[in-house]
Amino acid sequence: MNDILNSILSMSISSGLIALIIVGLLALFKKYFTKSWCYYVWIIILIRLMIPYVPKINIPDKLDYKNFITEITNSEDKTPISLIDAQEIEKRSVEKRVDKVLIAFVVWLSIAMYIFVSKILDYIRFINDIKVDREEIDDSDYEQIINSITNKFNIKSIKVYESNNINTPMLIGLFKPYIILPKVHFDNEKLKYILMHELMHMKRKDILYKWIMQLVVCIHWFNPVVYYIAKEIEKYCELSCDERVFAYLSIHERIAYGDTLIYSIKATKSLQNEKKPCVSFSRDYKAIKMRLEEITKYKRLDKKKYIASICIAVILASSTSLIGVHTAKASKNIISNENITRLNIDKIAIKTAKLTGNANYIRPYFKFMTNEGLDEIQDILLEKNRNQFFFLPTIDKYTEINMTYTSLVDEIITETNDIYSCLVLFEYLEKKQVEDIVAKYMERTKEYYKLPDLYHLLSDTAIKKISNGGVNNE
Repeated sequence: MNDILNSILSMSISSGLIALIIVGLLALFKKYFTKSWCYYVWIIILIRLMIPYVPKINIPDKLDYKNFITEITNSEDKTPISLIDAQEIEKRSVEKRVDKVLIAFVVWLSIAMYIFVSKILDYIRFINDIKVDREEIDDSDYEQIINSITNKFNIKSIKVYESNNINTPMLIGLFKPYIILPKVHFDNEKLKYILMHELMHMKRKDILYKWIMQLVVCIHWFNPVVYYIAKEIEKYCELSCDERVFAYLSIHERIAYGDTLIYSIKATKSLQNEKKPCVSFSRDYKAIKMRLEEITKYKRLDKKKYIASICIAVILASSTSLIGVHTAKASKNIISNENITRLNIDKIAIKTAKLTGNANYIRPYFKFMTNEGLDEIQDILLEKNRNQFFFLPTIDKYTEINMTYTSLVDEIITETNDIYSCLVLFEYLEKKQVEDIVAKYMERTKEYYKLPDLYHLLSDTAIKKISNGGVNNE
C-alpha cells in the first residue's frame, strides 16, 4: 500500500512539472501550434499519470528521524531502552506504520472509487434516459449524407437517432457509437456539417480519450493539475475537431459551418453535464464564440511548423523519462555495490554523529575518514556530549579504500554489534538488502525492541515477517 501511494504521488508531482512546461509553451507559442497539437499533447501527461516509472529527480524520503530513540542519542554511556516483548512489537507495528498507511490508502481509494462509480452511474442514467424515447432516423437523405461523409473520412457508417431528452447533437458510445440529435429541424446543409463534426469525433476516438481522462481524474482526484488538464482537453477537443473538419471544407463552406454553430446554439441549450464521456456539436456561448473565431483564423499548417510541432512533442514525451519525483532511496539503490570513497564515509559518519551523538556508533568509521571529516566529527561529539572529550586518530586520507557500501555495513555492524550505527548507511542500500540485514540481525541478537525505529527502511511485508520471527523466538 505504501508503495502504491508513493507511486501515485510520484506520478502526480512529476506530471505537474511536465504540465507546467506545456502550459508555458502554449502561453508563449500558442499561435504556432495547431489545435490538434494542443489537444493531443496532453496525452503525454495522461500516460505519465497512469504508468508508474522510477524517475531521475528525487525528493528526500525522510527529512529527519523523529521516531529515533532519544534515550540512546545523548551519550555513549547511555544504555538502550528496556526490551519490549514481541507481542508489543507487533502492536507497535500496526500503530506506527500500518495504521497510517492503511488510513491514507483507504481514504485515497474510497474517494477514487466514489468518483469513478458516480461517473459510471451518472453516465448510465444519462444513456438510459436517452434510450427511453430515442427513435432511429430512417430517411434516405440522412443515409445519403452519412454515407458520403463516412466514405470521405474512410470510416464505418453508424446509426443516427432522435431524442427529446437531449438538447444538442452528440456522439455517444465507446464500443458501438451512434449519433443522437435533438428533435429540432436541421436542413440538409446544416445536417451535413453537424454529422461531419460528430463523425470526426468518432474517427479520432475522442470518446476513448475522454474516458481515459476521467479515469485519471478518479486516480489523481487530489491533484488540481488534473482538473486543469481535463478542462483543456475538453476545450481543445471541440476546437481540434472543427480544425480537422475545416480541412475538408472550402472557405465558403467553413462560413456555412459557422452559421450552423450559431443556429444550433440558438435552437438548443447547452448540455447540462459536460463531464459525461460523450462529444457534442454545440456547447455554451463562450465555447461557440471561440470556435467561430477559429473559423476566420484557420490556415493550413505549413510543413516547417508541422515538423517543429512534432519535434517539440517528441522532446516533451522524452522528458517524461527525465523528469520525475520519488523517494531518495530510489536513486541510491544504484550505488549500493559501488566502491565507496573517504569523502562518502565522511558524509555518512557526520550525519550519523548529528543524528545520534553516540561515539560508539562513529568509531568504526574513523579509520576510513579524512582528517577534515574527523575534525568535524569531534566538534559534533563535543557539542552533544559536553562532559566528555574524544581523542580521535590522525588518518592518512590518501590510503586507498577497496570497499562497497554493502561491505561497509557488514563491517560496521560487526564492530559495533548495534544496528543503529548503520541507520544513515542503510539509505545507500536497496530496500531488499536492508531487509535481509535487519532480519539476520534480529534473528541473531533478538533485539526486537529496536525494530520500530527501522520501520521507515522496511516494507510492510518485511516488518510483518520480521515481527513474526520475534513472536516465534519469544
